[in-house]
Amino acid sequence: MEYGSILMLAIGLVICLFGYRVKKVTFFLIWFFLGVFLTYYLLPFINTLYPTIASESLYQTLLPLIGGLLLSLLGFSLEKICVSGICFFATLLFTIHHFGIESPSIFIGALIGIILGVLAVRLMKPATIIATAIIGAYIMVFTLFSLFTKIPQSFFLPVIISVATIGTLIQFLTTKRLS
Repeated sequence: MEYGSILMLAIGLVICLFGYRVKKVTFFLIWFFLGVFLTYYLLPFINTLYPTIASESLYQTLLPLIGGLLLSLLGFSLEKICVSGICFFATLLFTIHHFGIESPSIFIGALIGIILGVLAVRLMKPATIIATAIIGAYIMVFTLFSLFTKIPQSFFLPVIISVATIGTLIQFLTTKRLS
């Protein structure tokens, strides 16, 4: 087993079981990685606008890190938008992963994501607990399924739901009573 896989399992476990308690760090990391991926996606456009950046490997490495840092600082400081955005993007990623990129499924996934995002703002603590449990479960199960390739892919969703349910219950039981 690789050290990276062990680290991802540990991160997933902490987020799944203690996500509300470490929500600032969790939100920071989620927005950081989202910013890195977004900047990687935008790099070809940046490279055509500024050809000198395209020729420097240092810029190719630093720009995604800077983009991740900027987006994580923004998400970190705007907690309600952060929770809403996490719910929206998690729903969209779930839709893409399980139903593909076809227009109807993306539209329905985005609509459900918007509804869940609005609900998340109204119910911050429960939404944070549920979102972090799902994200942590996804990280753990994805890592386990990539390590143990003989597990049938049909078990992926039921295992995520089971682990997320356990994580949600543990978080609700270990945090102070909801107000």
